[in-house]
Amino acid sequence: MEVNTDFRMYRERIDDLPLDENLRNYFSNLVKSVEYEFNKALEAKQNSSDPKDHPEILFVWDMAERIEKLLRLDGLADFVRENKNLSREELALKSIDMLIDGEFGSFNINELIDLGVRLPLAILTEGMTVAPIDGVRKVVVKRVGYRSYLSIYYAGPIRSAGGTETGLSVIYADYLRRKLGIDEYRATTQEKYRFLEELRLYERFVGSFQYEHSDEKVLYVLERLPVEVTGIATDDFEVLSYRDISTIETNKIRGGALRVVNDGIIGKARKLVKIVESLNIEGWDWLKHLLDVENSIESNEKSIESDVYNSDKILRDLVIGRPVFSLSASKKGFRLKYGREAHLGLSAVGVHPAVFALLDYFIVPGSQLKLNFPGKGGIVLPSVIASPPIVELQDGSVIEVVSEDLALKIVEKIRKILFLGDIVISYGDFLENNHPLYPQHFDIEWYKEILKKHMVKIDKDVYNLSYEESVKLAQKYKIPLNPNYIPFLENLSPDELVKVLEKLDKSLESSQDDTLEFPLEESIRVILRDMLIPFKIFEGKIVVKNRYVHFLKDLIFAYRSYKGFIPKKMKNVEDIISFLLGFKVKLGKSTFVSARLGRPEKVKLRKMSPPVNVLFPVGALGNVQRDLIKESMNNDIVTLELSVRYCPSCNIFQPYLRCQQCNSRTIQMYFCKKCNKFQDSDKCKVCGARTFKKRDWAINLRNLLNSVIKKYKLQKPDKIKGVKKLMNENGIYEDISKGVLRSKYSLSVFKDGTCRLDITNAPLHSISIDKIGITKKQAEKLGYNVTDEGIIHLYPNDVIIPKSAADILVDICKFIDDLLVKIYRKKPHYHVKKREDLIGKLVIGLSPHTSCGIVGRIIGFTDANLLYAHPLWHAAKRRDCDGDQDSIMLLLDALLNFSMEYLPNTPGGKMDTPMFVCIVLHPDEVDTQVHNLDITEFYPLDLYETSLIRPNPKNFDNKIILVSNYLGSEKSYYKYNSFSSNPLISVKKSVTKYS
Repeated sequence: MEVNTDFRMYRERIDDLPLDENLRNYFSNLVKSVEYEFNKALEAKQNSSDPKDHPEILFVWDMAERIEKLLRLDGLADFVRENKNLSREELALKSIDMLIDGEFGSFNINELIDLGVRLPLAILTEGMTVAPIDGVRKVVVKRVGYRSYLSIYYAGPIRSAGGTETGLSVIYADYLRRKLGIDEYRATTQEKYRFLEELRLYERFVGSFQYEHSDEKVLYVLERLPVEVTGIATDDFEVLSYRDISTIETNKIRGGALRVVNDGIIGKARKLVKIVESLNIEGWDWLKHLLDVENSIESNEKSIESDVYNSDKILRDLVIGRPVFSLSASKKGFRLKYGREAHLGLSAVGVHPAVFALLDYFIVPGSQLKLNFPGKGGIVLPSVIASPPIVELQDGSVIEVVSEDLALKIVEKIRKILFLGDIVISYGDFLENNHPLYPQHFDIEWYKEILKKHMVKIDKDVYNLSYEESVKLAQKYKIPLNPNYIPFLENLSPDELVKVLEKLDKSLESSQDDTLEFPLEESIRVILRDMLIPFKIFEGKIVVKNRYVHFLKDLIFAYRSYKGFIPKKMKNVEDIISFLLGFKVKLGKSTFVSARLGRPEKVKLRKMSPPVNVLFPVGALGNVQRDLIKESMNNDIVTLELSVRYCPSCNIFQPYLRCQQCNSRTIQMYFCKKCNKFQDSDKCKVCGARTFKKRDWAINLRNLLNSVIKKYKLQKPDKIKGVKKLMNENGIYEDISKGVLRSKYSLSVFKDGTCRLDITNAPLHSISIDKIGITKKQAEKLGYNVTDEGIIHLYPNDVIIPKSAADILVDICKFIDDLLVKIYRKKPHYHVKKREDLIGKLVIGLSPHTSCGIVGRIIGFTDANLLYAHPLWHAAKRRDCDGDQDSIMLLLDALLNFSMEYLPNTPGGKMDTPMFVCIVLHPDEVDTQVHNLDITEFYPLDLYETSLIRPNPKNFDNKIILVSNYLGSEKSYYKYNSFSSNPLISVKKSVTKYS
């Protein structure tokens, strides 16, 4: 078959990629494994009762092939590859010119305008979504009186394209209109106010948009649109005021059109203006004026007060039961720290492991945090570079909670959380969101860069430098003191600092080498507490015995000696402390981040509502539970709307995919409801009426069930949940035998015939093998080179799955093997009995808004309810890790059971299906957000130093290594650097208390 030729071509094309030997072998083996499973499915389906006798998934090599197969336009792939150096926007615009010039074939005017709208949208969305085919219902030239204009009918699935892309679809349609000489559209007063009424009706009764706009702004845009943005009805709510308009076919809400204007043209106006100007597209200068009347301003023009200390963004849309953990105006929440470990970035942020226990596991790894910057939020993960939280105990003591175990030990003794510790956010996330950098406290990473600048060489890890050694370095090289020994002093004013030192000096009772003792006075206790200096209450005294002792002691004694000599001109706390101690002390400036719980983490078998075992109808009059077993016992004969099919050999019309007499495959026919006759076309040859591909059949469900169970020697289950009716165009049902086997393993089927799990995404590009539950021998068998520390650098398509998900996949593997043996009469494939047997098995990763999956390989397990995978793998699904939950399914399950014939014949029916699947991942063709991922072990010194003035992150993109710097080389695929290559990926609890 053609697909087999593709596999051979893939293996040849791998040699042309910029890969090292390990990667080349990896991708070659991946293609080989996929081909083996494809051939296994192909052989099994040859004589099956499935809708097709071959797997229906289309494997694609790259974006070019994906777009060509989506639009079924020959020659398009070559055009895309030849112009790969162009931006997506330039390529989309050029494709319109090529289409008009006849480079893709000859088309009549109706075909030309239809394809001219869909083609650029397919290029903009890289063929990943069904927006070009399902999001645009039709494109026509309307003629109303003397007016003739271009009209685009949008549908709900246009949402999958994204705001910028939907807005551009209108701009490119206008470009097409001008090229073809079609008149401009000018909305009538009735049409404008009808659109506005729909918009407000949608917001009130249906749901919210990404952006909120004033009536004036919406009307301003509607008055100037040169093509009509309209659509089909998407919701049952009807307008009351502007009804029965002759140019609008429905009184119901047109959700697709509303989203294009509101979230696309208006919401992304700033970005659209830049694109229009760069492409020199005429007729859209009016968008600039729209920007002048906007209330929002560029993110790098925001004041720190209007963003950091304004928590409205976090408190807005607050859901009952989802707590607020941190507010920027408070100094007790999460403190900003720049950095990125191997599992952070791509919107994922990190906090100290003890935080999860302190917050009573209201958050766990994978819980979504809504943040006030740099983006909307991200999943939270344990971080080994984050400063730990500090708490006050019931007895008045203050301790630093350095581990999750300690947090669990003291949680019942805590009076108050004084400080939640650091929240680690990557530079790349600020760059991606074009958000100004905010000030950071002076930390150990900043200190390391100062040591580098002054070429200070030390023979130990900087974390192990003693206080005395740090002081000597400060004195010798005129550098700041190691921040590890500096307490929280930055919020004190000079006068407050003097008062604090005066009080501590007078109250100090005992000073030993590593201990300070103060009388148990509330004023002293509060001073030490507010400086976040840990201490214990012991025998009526305040005892300080920690890393801050020497600094605090030196500062008190220095103040005692020099308090009368502090220059009055010193208005800076740093200067006063440096003057007293005789060496430089740097504090930095802390920025606190607002955070609240968003979505909880998720690992769950995908279930339709209500759950279904098989895509077979129980009938409109069937039992409420839609139980086929119960229905067959209650009624011998049931009326079901099924396909109209014909067996030429037996000359029998029937609803079955295989003839019940000769077992040959039947062919699709039609039925005229008016004449009550079978036909071979969509138009009745008797009365001329429209015919249908399905009709009501009287089915003996009891006999059908019993024959299936007898034929395949299956055990009759107690229940088989079916659907009420089939929603697909042809009335094609799924073989009941599959429902029998799914019921055996308590599995649910999705609308496309597959079993899948929804799991929260998390990035990961390196980890130690012991943390993912595999041995060195297993890792090497998977093709990995394991370091002496036991660390591996993940290959692009490899994934680590939750143990809870693995247990479900084991059942799905058993179901597939049963299917192969009992139904398809073939040998089993998986032979999986336990979780560990899943190592090396192939899955497909798929995002709900797309129709293109990516092959993944299971290499390990985690206790967290997270799907850890290489950042490129998530980006290949057009996803980041801000709390998104995507699905995985076994590759062989999709090859055997997925069918386009099962999909609902409704807008969006093709969304969230593996129509296309990529095997070899191409870093330059994935979602571009990952290109801004920083892959460095440190940030430059000037990032920290200039963060005080809130610089634009683009100021550093030539100083910090990004994925984009390596595109076109093997370094873009794997072996990324980070602050820590062996992160902590789970804690003691994996399910949030909120769940």
